[in-house]
Amino acid sequence: MVGLLRPISWFTLAWRSSVSIESRLDSEAYGQRWMAETAFSAIKRRYGSAVRPRAWYREFRELVLTAAVYNLEQAIKD
Repeated sequence: MVGLLRPISWFTLAWRSSVSIESRLDSEAYGQRWMAETAFSAIKRRYGSAVRPRAWYREFRELVLTAAVYNLEQAIKD
């Protein structure tokens, strides 16, 4: 996956101090981010934002199962 920021040298930053982060954003990666944020928002609205288990492996299992159920619902809906 391409990072959100294109690499830029320190020389370029020192030479052009007016370079803003917004001008270096990679629009394709940003497009992937808003799609992921939309899916996270939909999952939180439907299933709640709290993760109940306390052990890390149970938290992971709950998140994976929640995402799997959401994906199945989306596949059936379409």
